[in-house]
Amino acid sequence: MLLHPGACDVIRGTGGVRKIRWAWNPRALRQEDTPMAQVNFRMFSERLALIDRAAAIRGVTRTEFVLRSSEAAAIETLNERPIIALDDEAWDAFTAALDAPVEPGLAVKARFARKHRWER
Repeated sequence: MLLHPGACDVIRGTGGVRKIRWAWNPRALRQEDTPMAQVNFRMFSERLALIDRAAAIRGVTRTEFVLRSSEAAAIETLNERPIIALDDEAWDAFTAALDAPVEPGLAVKARFARKHRWER
């Protein structure tokens, strides 16, 4: 199986081979000792009206609506790209497989055995 770049992250971990999923934890995101950051951006008034309308339907402020929506989109994006944690034994096997030379298959050997069109 070939993975395209960015298909997943493989990390060295403990506790066997496992797939890590992200989940939204509001308590972890609202820790008292975590410094606050500020985000500013511009948008057309039509988009702002759309966000305000949706926030009013949910009964939350514009800020809370944008935060919740962006957090949900971020978690969805992170879960599309899985993280696979490998224990030391699995990590060694994984890196050995990556470092091992590739043996060409029958189709590749047959293709290289044929003459080029200009050589026929």
